[in-house]
Amino acid sequence: MQPALLFSPRKMVVKNISLPKQPLPTTFVSGSHTPHSFESDVYYTSTIQLGEDFYYTRSIISPAFVHTVVASCVNFSNVHWGIKQIAATGYAAQSKAVRAFFLNSISHIFKSNNLNIQKHTAGYPVLYHQSAEVNIPVSFSHHGHFVAYSFVLGGQG
Repeated sequence: MQPALLFSPRKMVVKNISLPKQPLPTTFVSGSHTPHSFESDVYYTSTIQLGEDFYYTRSIISPAFVHTVVASCVNFSNVHWGIKQIAATGYAAQSKAVRAFFLNSISHIFKSNNLNIQKHTAGYPVLYHQSAEVNIPVSFSHHGHFVAYSFVLGGQG
């Protein structure tokens, strides 16, 4: 038991899993990738039920990593993401790399370099433009030599 744990999911039921229609490009093994959305045939998809709510996933499974994004609607057109291979594997280096990777990507959308990430008291990342919080859900992940982010723009995700 972990009394400091802030998130503990209830029973999740996987309703279906669909295999990709096309093989994953081998270029996903290294480098960085920042496609605009998860609307493609190279992802695994699934539907998850958590209580009365349904969630939808897109996953990339490669020999080097697994990356999954979950959304509350089946349409992932507003979900943006990126994966990047990094050299260092320590927590501090991963944390710094994923924040820089995300800020570089979103600065092109905002056409501004005056963006920063702060950690909410619950632990999740919050985007700020100048000194104002931006209402964009952001998620970071990192493990080993890979960092990833996802965020939702312009609607439900």
